[in-house]
Amino acid sequence: MAKLQRLQRAPLALILLACSCCRSQPRSFSVQRPLDQERERSGNQQHIAAVSNPANDDMKDLPIKERRIITEISQAGRDRDWPRAKAAYVRSSGKARNVYNAAMVAAGQCKEHSAGVAIYNRLCNAGLPKSLVTYGAALKLFSKLDRQDEVNDIIKEIWENVQPDEPLLGAMIDAAAESGKVNEAIELLDKMRSQRLAPTARHWGSAINACKNAGNSTVARFLLDFMIKDGVAPTVIVFNNAVCAHSGAELRRLQKLRTDMVQMGIKADVAFVENYVAAVSGRLVSSRTAAAAADELSLIDPERLKDIALVIAEARADKIRLTGLVKTIEGALRGIGFA
Repeated sequence: MAKLQRLQRAPLALILLACSCCRSQPRSFSVQRPLDQERERSGNQQHIAAVSNPANDDMKDLPIKERRIITEISQAGRDRDWPRAKAAYVRSSGKARNVYNAAMVAAGQCKEHSAGVAIYNRLCNAGLPKSLVTYGAALKLFSKLDRQDEVNDIIKEIWENVQPDEPLLGAMIDAAAESGKVNEAIELLDKMRSQRLAPTARHWGSAINACKNAGNSTVARFLLDFMIKDGVAPTVIVFNNAVCAHSGAELRRLQKLRTDMVQMGIKADVAFVENYVAAVSGRLVSSRTAAAAADELSLIDPERLKDIALVIAEARADKIRLTGLVKTIEGALRGIGFA
């Protein structure tokens, strides 16, 4: 017990250094684009809710017209309707920070990241003060566009001007994760813990997402173990990120992740099945037909193929919908005697 308490109090970065576990492995391939769309439909996005509702950002002195515009922009953003959000935004006076914030958040929700960056630049040029919501929205927009210089500038400005709260620290972790900056994500987790802001599964999952983007399976496993010892229950999203970070890793390590998830009572989803199959195969299966995919799979170790077949069979039994890629691999496995 004393050892565990010392572990929970110790800075993550120091433990990581002591464990000498900053090795990376190259990523083999990613299947995230369609799966990200799947998660958005199901409400299982991998990223932290980085920004608060801009409608709650000190609106008491705003004219009624501007409040209504903010409400309209926010609703349009939730509906993923950028033309409607933009039309409401351009009707504003251009003097209310909250309108800019709402428009930036809506741009992120609608994946109109360049438009959101343009709105942020107009806010800056107008000389309006920035809030925690402003910074959080800006970080998301710039990181999605992989504009790391601007991300670094915003983070520097945050530390110089405000005390980040939990959502903003989450946005900072998420920005680090987008570019695979594992050490920065861990330092931000440490910052939260030092301020007695207990990181949630979403914060830990975002840090593990950094490992995924860096291809660092060792640190991903370390963070997963640490969050569990810290009393935070992982989610299927956390395991999705951990599996992606282990793409091409030793089969026993991938099987351990799946076993841990099952023992914790966490149900696999469509994303996990595809991510796990991809990670175990450790290579890009680009063929669109089962016959052609069979040629690619023939290059993979038979023990891995058996494990892939088992996972697909379990997904079928659990009535988990399979993606097109998994169905193609299933057909290929059947053709070469593994299903």
